Amino acid sequence: MLVSICQSLVNIDRRANTFVSSTAVASSITSIATPKINACVILKFSTAQTGTITINGTLDGSSTNETVIVSSSKIAVGIKLFSTTTSISLDSNIVSAGGTVECKFTGQDGGSIFTTVRVVSGFPARISRNNANLAVPNSGTVQVEKTKALLPYTETFEPKDGDIISLIETSNRFMVVGSPLIEMVGFNMHYVCTIERYEE
Repeated sequence: MLVSICQSLVNIDRRANTFVSSTAVASSITSIATPKINACVILKFSTAQTGTITINGTLDGSSTNETVIVSSSKIAVGIKLFSTTTSISLDSNIVSAGGTVECKFTGQDGGSIFTTVRVVSGFPARISRNNANLAVPNSGTVQVEKTKALLPYTETFEPKDGDIISLIETSNRFMVVGSPLIEMVGFNMHYVCTIERYEE
């Protein structure tokens, strides 16, 4: 059974600029997210909205908020920078109009600013090289061989190019390079991911 050979536990993170995926509008939406650099917030609604939005968060350690007014539009754009967002408040006009909202980080120039979103925590994996266990050094960045990560197949998530795989026991991090493959081992399927050491 594949899980028996996947004796390490990993966290998998994905880089994205969306920190609130499409969700039903509500008076308050909690969203604790930290962009890579200070960023503005853009909200995209599924239907045109008219009302007031309050974005709550921090800027360089101090609490801050921004009030954005939207008028018959599906887009609401904030211009204030945030280091972290904590919640989005929507007034009763927007809530009663219904629909969904999606929130993204953007720069003041309109470009995307990314954050890291946890895809899965404590997932079994095996980090290997040439079908052998990989001894991961604590220092050094030279990688001679292509390292592989084996992950049991699941329908709850699919690893993608650019995902960061972190070994919980050692805190070593790897980036998935290229599209993962699905292979069969006996009756079990697993993802085979080519990975490289990752250092920010």
